[in-house]
Amino acid sequence: MADGVVFSVWFNRYMAQPFHILVDLNGDRGPNKMARDVFAFSIYNNELNTYSQYQNPFTRAYALGAGTSGQCNREARGGVFGPGSYCSRVIELDNWTIKEEYPW
Repeated sequence: MADGVVFSVWFNRYMAQPFHILVDLNGDRGPNKMARDVFAFSIYNNELNTYSQYQNPFTRAYALGAGTSGQCNREARGGVFGPGSYCSRVIELDNWTIKEEYPW
């Protein structure tokens, strides 16, 4: 985009939600890290949603947990896009604001 935002579309037919979009808010400028300036979204039911590997959106507590599916937690491990993948969901649940206790 003209303002430096970069969109990447990712497709995996084996996932419950096969279409994902990564948004890098400042393109080539750093830090280019998930949950800092890169955020993940999913397309399911013909709608753009904050990132989820599953169709049913999950709770803020789950998104912030130290799990293995890309939770918005510095201790999280794994996930399709790595730790921080679920941070877009946290921001959505926080009414599109980044609260003071945001982990990144």
